[in-house]
Amino acid sequence: MIFVETELYRSINKYNSQISDNRFYEFVHLIFILLIYEVLLLFSYNPHVLAYNGVDAWFKFSQAVIPHGTLFVSLFLIINWGNYVRLDWIGEKDRHELRKDYDEKKKNKKFKPKPKSPFRPNWYYFGFMALEGFVYGSLIFALLRYVIQLLSDIIDPNLAIPLSLDSSVALRDFHTNFFQDISLAFGAGFYEELLFRGFLFVGIAWLAKKVKMFSRFKAETTTVSRMKINVPKYKPKDMGFWTVVAFGTLIYTLSHYLYPFGDVFGVYTILYRFSFGMIMFIIFVQRGLSVAVWTHVIYDLWYFIFL
Repeated sequence: MIFVETELYRSINKYNSQISDNRFYEFVHLIFILLIYEVLLLFSYNPHVLAYNGVDAWFKFSQAVIPHGTLFVSLFLIINWGNYVRLDWIGEKDRHELRKDYDEKKKNKKFKPKPKSPFRPNWYYFGFMALEGFVYGSLIFALLRYVIQLLSDIIDPNLAIPLSLDSSVALRDFHTNFFQDISLAFGAGFYEELLFRGFLFVGIAWLAKKVKMFSRFKAETTTVSRMKINVPKYKPKDMGFWTVVAFGTLIYTLSHYLYPFGDVFGVYTILYRFSFGMIMFIIFVQRGLSVAVWTHVIYDLWYFIFL
């Protein structure tokens, strides 16, 4: 029994080490998710519909600012990440790695850069990462509403729980079909996580370094989804980390009240969006961007299927 537990422990450690230390797994997942979104949307999108839901309003806004909307951004990301995947596969260094060797050579004339070995992934890990997202997304979908309903009852037993536009089945079915729902689930899962958990978290953490109150907290360099940034590192008692997360989650929550396509403003929806955002921030920091995206995608898929 001890041997089985030891082998399982080693396998989990190896899996965690592989997906956290190598960008190959992350970028392949993100490219795959983006391709599903853009291909499905290409064949199912209806430009005559004002907006499918609150998230789609953000996509429509991008179309007004950038020609072809998210397609332009998606292609840029796919090409950029695809190049990193190619370089890792054939064993060539990217410009950041070459720059690091160059800087080291300037410091030490005797320094000889080590060649980069071609990376060969464990293909099972791709399934494990998607499975992680499936488990997290399913649990959040199944349990979070009951937890928030319990909290809402404690705050006000007579509180009426409003129905958001997303939850209005008759109205949603009038606007969308099955393939549109799937494409929107993948698109919302990817772009919300990239915007609110990726850029927003990194941006707020960078600003936090310049605020005096954060000088009381210990900021450490940590790896967040293959990005080395100086942020209040995740610790249960670290107020610096929780302040950054809370502020980012608040912005994420308020973004869902984009009139007239957003949620009905109320205690239940505020608690729900804030709790969901907090959970997703933790998954992003602990498990990386791709697992967070899969979690959001699976949650949205369950949402479209059952609500």
